[in-house]
Amino acid sequence: MRISGILFAASLLFSACLADDLEDGSDDAFTGADGKADGLGLSGAEEAGVLAFVNQATKATLKNDVGLSDRVADNITTHRAGADSKLGTADDDAYDDLAELDAVPYVGKRVFAALVQYAKDHGFIHDAASGFCKTEHTGSAPGVASVAICDALYDAAPFVHVPADSVSGSTVTIHGAVLGGLGLILYTADGRQFVLASPSGESYGISRGPAGFKAPQNLFAIYAVTGTKATISGQHGLKVSKMVVEAWVPGKVSDQLLLGTWEAMAARHVGDRKFDASMPVPFRFTLATTKPNTAFANYAGTDGLVVAGSIDNFDSGVRASDGTCLTSLASLGAASPFDAATANLITLWRHPNMHGLNDQVIVMDYPTGSVDLSMNGMGWIGPFSLMGLISEGGPAYGDGAIYPHATPTGHKVWGLKKVTSGGEACP
Repeated sequence: MRISGILFAASLLFSACLADDLEDGSDDAFTGADGKADGLGLSGAEEAGVLAFVNQATKATLKNDVGLSDRVADNITTHRAGADSKLGTADDDAYDDLAELDAVPYVGKRVFAALVQYAKDHGFIHDAASGFCKTEHTGSAPGVASVAICDALYDAAPFVHVPADSVSGSTVTIHGAVLGGLGLILYTADGRQFVLASPSGESYGISRGPAGFKAPQNLFAIYAVTGTKATISGQHGLKVSKMVVEAWVPGKVSDQLLLGTWEAMAARHVGDRKFDASMPVPFRFTLATTKPNTAFANYAGTDGLVVAGSIDNFDSGVRASDGTCLTSLASLGAASPFDAATANLITLWRHPNMHGLNDQVIVMDYPTGSVDLSMNGMGWIGPFSLMGLISEGGPAYGDGAIYPHATPTGHKVWGLKKVTSGGEACP
């Protein structure tokens, strides 16, 4: 895969004119005789990270985000699609090594360098020395004799780093967090989801997982899941042959992320046991203290925190992060979503088994005495779990909502987001 000096010079000139249409010569090479990336000094893990990106990238991503030419983006994805020219089917031909990628026409050193840079910028390649967490040590966890134990999260998303996928023939190893839902779901750092199934294709569940899985320990574990990709119940899936815990993030570490200031919406109180979410009431609260979460006491080796604080606009107006003034809840009278509350106290915490069915939820304790509300409400735990911590974009707290227990009344809290500005007094 070599090209003449004249053609190479022409390709350089063409790319200089069209920076967003990057390509090399049709026979350019980026690998040496040993099959390694020539001159880049990439580690095996870094090479695997590039392949992980290329094996899931769409043509649009390669063209619009990486900046490759339409021809190169099409060549890369066409090879991956296999004989039927359709991605996501059984005959897909994933790139197993760099030599296979190097054989694609118009993929040479400059295209490969762009792929490497994109993979680094978007979490497919992490510093090999960085580890899963900012600081960690080797220790034991429930059912695991030796594993990386997280001591502190990274300062910015992703707060926990995971390795890139690795592919060997038809077998793939994917790293991520596992939660229950419609089956047992593996979530990855780049937002992919895989339904986990037995080798015969039977879906697993939160109470019946593969060997190596147990709830609620899944709330603390980063897994390496090995198997073959398949379609399970119409969804992307993985027939699991092996599942191991490779890192453990204690609750006392992950729950620290709940500290800080939040903004959200709550449904307006409109009558006896009636709330109306179409009339949202914005509120802001700051969580500043922690105490041990006793909900984990029955599960050896697990832990968590109850993170508590107060509503900032409980009885006086405060400035929101967008500059608007949040009206005091007290001024709303009976329309307050927390009407007649006797104490300005609010909490967030995780429950590993709310109703004895391994239902894992985020819990908000409402201000004491709030009319027509149960003591607390619950919502989807996903963004508040390792699923959120490994996400390249950070936890998507706003994806869920918190609903009170017992008979539905229309109350909910939604649009949760962490903020760092605002808070000044306002009329």
